[in-house]
Amino acid sequence: MSSGEAHVSWRLPEAPSLWMGRIGAMVVLVVMSLATMVVWWNEIEHDRQAVRDHATDVCRQASRRLEVVVEGSMTAASLFARRLATRGERDPRDRFEEFASVMVAEVPGFYSARLIPSDGTEAWLAPRDANSAWQKATDAEPDLLERGRREGAAILSAPVTLESGASRFFAVLPIVAPPGRSGISSSPPVPDHIGSLVVEFDASAIIDDGFHERIRSEFDFEVFDGQKRIYRFDPEGPSATHPYRDLGAQWNFTMRNREWRFEVVPRRKVAAQATGLGSAPVLVLGLLLSAGLAGVVNLLAQRMNLFREAHDQALKEIAERKRVEEALRASEERYRSVFASATDGLLLIGDDDRIAQANPAACTMHGWDPGELDGVEIFKLITPPSRHLYQAFKNRPDAAGIFRAAAIHQRTDGTLIDVEVSGSRFRMGKTRRMLAILTDVTERNRAVQRLGMLSRKALMAQEEERARVSRDLHDELGQLLTASRFELGWLQKHAAEMPDEVSNALARAIEAVEKSADELRRICRGLRPPLLDDLGLEPAVRLLAQEFEERTGLQVDMETQLDETSPVTMEVALCTYRVLQESLNNISRHAAARDVDVSLVGGSDELLLSVYDDGKGFDVEALEGDGGVGIVGMRERATLVGGMIEIRSAPSQGTRVVLRIPLSEANLENGS
Repeated sequence: MSSGEAHVSWRLPEAPSLWMGRIGAMVVLVVMSLATMVVWWNEIEHDRQAVRDHATDVCRQASRRLEVVVEGSMTAASLFARRLATRGERDPRDRFEEFASVMVAEVPGFYSARLIPSDGTEAWLAPRDANSAWQKATDAEPDLLERGRREGAAILSAPVTLESGASRFFAVLPIVAPPGRSGISSSPPVPDHIGSLVVEFDASAIIDDGFHERIRSEFDFEVFDGQKRIYRFDPEGPSATHPYRDLGAQWNFTMRNREWRFEVVPRRKVAAQATGLGSAPVLVLGLLLSAGLAGVVNLLAQRMNLFREAHDQALKEIAERKRVEEALRASEERYRSVFASATDGLLLIGDDDRIAQANPAACTMHGWDPGELDGVEIFKLITPPSRHLYQAFKNRPDAAGIFRAAAIHQRTDGTLIDVEVSGSRFRMGKTRRMLAILTDVTERNRAVQRLGMLSRKALMAQEEERARVSRDLHDELGQLLTASRFELGWLQKHAAEMPDEVSNALARAIEAVEKSADELRRICRGLRPPLLDDLGLEPAVRLLAQEFEERTGLQVDMETQLDETSPVTMEVALCTYRVLQESLNNISRHAAARDVDVSLVGGSDELLLSVYDDGKGFDVEALEGDGGVGIVGMRERATLVGGMIEIRSAPSQGTRVVLRIPLSEANLENGS
């Protein structure tokens, strides 16, 4: 017998007292039952807290999503008001109703629009048959229009409840014409208050647009403006979630000039996780285990032979445990080998924000010697602009899945490196850990930047070559055509006695030369418009629109509003001109449109080009999927100057192309 076996081969007395065995069994039963109840109760409290945390997270995210949706609709309404403030050639009411129809169709929750002139004339309503609740809103807040005008910005009204139970609220936006555009002269010029745009929102429609189906299946929602409810989502009725209100959450936030409150209450299937039913097996198993152990103690007092069987079983378990320990030791050695030999950086981080373990690749990546990063605070590696990513990673729940982000780290010498981070949360016993996998992508990002610069230079070289070809054609071939015209004109003056056939042929030749010269000038302007270099972007786009009207017979309603101090570089101007040129070409070839609207607005921060036609439209995704070269080319041009192309179209719904270019310092440097 080995020493380990001799150590456990002691024996109990052969005949213990029967009452001592029963007392021991009762003590074991009571102690184990109490421990089971404590564990079960802690499990219930943990589940309830998890449901409360989930409700709080859903409430906060849904509130922020609601803010984004409402602010997006308010931004669309503000753009609507700005368009109404400009003076166009079309009938103002037609423009108002057209824009309002587009907003009702495209903006979630947009129910109707009302234009109330400042001179007290009749207000316009679109759609005209809308069942508006404006009268109720003004009865409740008689000074709503005056407050909007006094504030000089969009404000929201208190919610209005209809007889059907639905709620609506209004946005009042003052319409102010730019200085000098109203026809009233003053020094200095002051904006002219035209009136107020009143936008009516359907609360249910705009709020429904902000929540996805998974959240709807788990929670009931209520949205309040102050103490007045404006939205409720409880398909099972309020009584279904009333018992679970202590598991819900609420979030207060400011929506323009109103104070809103968002409340969520979990449904039955979510709240059931905290009722204890899910952990009932733990209670049952614990009680059964307690009773079993009590029975074992009672039987142990009666039958000593059971101890010998338990002794043999214990020896087997010891041998199995040693085998498991050996396997665990081998597994740990394999883990350490993989951890140390990984080419990507690996960081094991604790909840105290310190690095528990770092592999050699992570140390080398940050300029540290292997092993020196252990115990170092993680913020010594992360630059301040990227630290919010780490906080977001740390605050994620354990079951949230893999976290991915692009961050900027710093080496010991102060140099910066671009890093792709993939991380996850896990537990080592009761301790929470974070594992971060770091990949150095500095060189890859530099290659992407170099490729972008190469594309930009290639595009500018192409434009320069177009300009050179345009000049050569104009200077060389244009002079030849002009000389030919003069020679033919001289010949025509001195050919009075020639036959009629010769005179007619000579006249046709002169006409052909003149048409060739006109076509040459058109080709030269298409290759590189001289106005773009000589006078700037606005005259060039106006000439382009004029040539489009002459060529197609379509009327172009153009509005331009470029700030004289707007920092538009030649590269940005070329991109804008080419996008407009491609859009007009597409309209003439494919749209079968009757009206075309072009808007060019530039300030100190952004340049906006909008091209709209009422043609037959198309499926944008299908065209891009089939290789729409024109659209791809426009997107590439916009990307090279840091801009963005948005194309909205559908069959029989017309087409709108919107180009946005931020006038940043990067664009100024690239264009200098």
